[in-house]
Amino acid sequence: MKFISFAAALTVVGQASATVRIMPFGASIVTPIPSTLFPIIFPSTHNHPTPISLLSSFLPPPQPPPQYQTNTSQECWRALLYRNLTTTGYPNIDFVGNAPTKKDCGFPFDSDHEGRPGALAIEYVEKNWLPDILANARPDVVVMHLGTNDMVQNKKIPDVLAAYSTLVDQMRASKPNMQIIFSQLIPMRPDMFNGANARITELNKAIATWAPQKSTQRSPIIVVDNNSGFNVTTDTYDGEHPNDSGNRKLSAVFYKELARIIPAVS
Repeated sequence: MKFISFAAALTVVGQASATVRIMPFGASIVTPIPSTLFPIIFPSTHNHPTPISLLSSFLPPPQPPPQYQTNTSQECWRALLYRNLTTTGYPNIDFVGNAPTKKDCGFPFDSDHEGRPGALAIEYVEKNWLPDILANARPDVVVMHLGTNDMVQNKKIPDVLAAYSTLVDQMRASKPNMQIIFSQLIPMRPDMFNGANARITELNKAIATWAPQKSTQRSPIIVVDNNSGFNVTTDTYDGEHPNDSGNRKLSAVFYKELARIIPAVS
């Protein structure tokens, strides 16, 4: 039996009690798409440039693509990330957010997060959603993948970057030393949404330039690359959202940075 001093024991207890609150943040890459939102989010064809709304109650709603009816696995990268962290030396974490959706990913996990299917970065700012979310969730770390829908709706990249800056300002107002893991966007099939993938590529380049300028020593923005090596044929189930292979890739990329950040935060 190994004995340690009382002071050392107190240190261990202090470390064990330092829970790091992590908020996964974004749109439908972060959260499953509820079936009730299919008529609002999905157009009749993936080549439609923008989401549609039901204009009349007597028109039949458009049906989601068949793969959406059986597969909402985009939640499971968070499950893998949580399991990988808690089983490799980082048990004192708490995923937080206002959207605790629950999907069976084959094992229990902390499903709290902040994800809104179809949401735009610009929309989060225009509707001022984030301050109340942050007040309730109180994260120490934000893990962010947001902007795909802005590109689907052909928003101007400078406007999206301005929205990102506002969101970061709001995060820092909530916690001045907020740690922000900012993901470049995963690709989508080139023929979808009038070539939105080309716009995603341009936004990813812009993120790589914008983030270092917005980053600070106290509240760094750590850009992670979830685009390179992500194959829309083998890593998505629909050309847009991650399947099991894509989930493993997302989890691995986010894990690397979180494993570095968590000890410093706690």
